[in-house]
Amino acid sequence: MNASDYLKRSALYRKLDHGPYQEFARAFTAKMSNEGLGRQCTWRSLSLFRDLMDWHIGNGHAPQDLSEVHVDHFLEHRFKQWKPDSGGPIGGPALAFSAAGKRLNTSRRAT
Repeated sequence: MNASDYLKRSALYRKLDHGPYQEFARAFTAKMSNEGLGRQCTWRSLSLFRDLMDWHIGNGHAPQDLSEVHVDHFLEHRFKQWKPDSGGPIGGPALAFSAAGKRLNTSRRAT
């Protein structure tokens, strides 16, 4: 199952798609679909995206102010709680998320 198939059935994606981060969720999931990510990586990336946006807004920032610096701070925050070698949820897909988030942000600034 690839990202596009997973997104059609994902309750998490439906919540994000109808929530306050709708514009960003759609852009992020379009990138994941285009890259052909698998179900597990897509689910984990969506979870991290939700956590990133909740953390970002919770720290008093507007969604459109998301930048590479904010993504880096979020990942530092997450790494304090979960280490990649501990089997926690911040392993390989998080690194893909970081790169996708930065690419998403870069393309966002260009528009």
